[in-house]
Amino acid sequence: MNQSPQFSFHIYRYQILPLSQQIPLFFEFGVENIDELKARKNEFFGKAIQEIKKLIYQRAELIHKIILNEDDIIILKVGVNRIFSRDKPDFTEEEIDNWPNLHVVINNKADIQKIAIQFNRKAFSSTHTVANLLEQSINSVLEKYYLKIHINPIFMKQSFWDIVDKHPTGITQTCFDMISPNMSNISHSLNLDLKQLNATTNTQETKLELNSDKSSNLNFSQDDEFVNSLVDYASEGGGNISLKIKGYKRKFYTSDCIDEYEIDEFKIKNATSHELGEIFKGILV
Repeated sequence: MNQSPQFSFHIYRYQILPLSQQIPLFFEFGVENIDELKARKNEFFGKAIQEIKKLIYQRAELIHKIILNEDDIIILKVGVNRIFSRDKPDFTEEEIDNWPNLHVVINNKADIQKIAIQFNRKAFSSTHTVANLLEQSINSVLEKYYLKIHINPIFMKQSFWDIVDKHPTGITQTCFDMISPNMSNISHSLNLDLKQLNATTNTQETKLELNSDKSSNLNFSQDDEFVNSLVDYASEGGGNISLKIKGYKRKFYTSDCIDEYEIDEFKIKNATSHELGEIFKGILV
């Protein structure tokens, strides 16, 4: 029995942080202090998405449309201009405009803050590209609210330990790129107080780089509570982990093991915007 075609969606987490621990003197959006700004960050994020006139992407022209914005669920359709050539019966070629497109679904609840990005190879070779252009485009508007978002993939934490188990004596460098948290439900077990560090130093991104001696290697154990807490936090969309391994030119990234959902293509194509919202409420939780 043939399986019906599936659409793949990759899952990301975004975090919204103030640009500074003090709001500007003449802030014009009815916010009197930094705690108020943090409390209203999702409201301003939702406004920023609606205010984007054009998505930022240097390599091709983009179009986008918000097709749903209700109950904290925002759904966008994003299309990209891809010109291709086709052969004609008179042995000449002609160029044709094509606009392959995809869905971007956002759950803007303060305790969720997830994004599902449809993978469409005809549009982009990676959903990371879409995540990056979304981050840049939203931040270009969000900065007027004195906020910034960081988008990171959600991945299975076991993927890190699988790399460790496969190369027990080969890891020479591991870098944890961590975003300062604004969600206690993904940072409660983190054995590094990034939230306090953000409050006192205004750091938004913290890099912890571990390097072994050239003649040796790093040792990791799942019994190590500190390392485990870093891996747990990163896997929930709090950052990314890269590993340098002997014998390999390229680094290994946990972001390559991003969480993925497959949904029946027919179900997506024939759903109303409201029905799509209901589908993704069950996924982006």
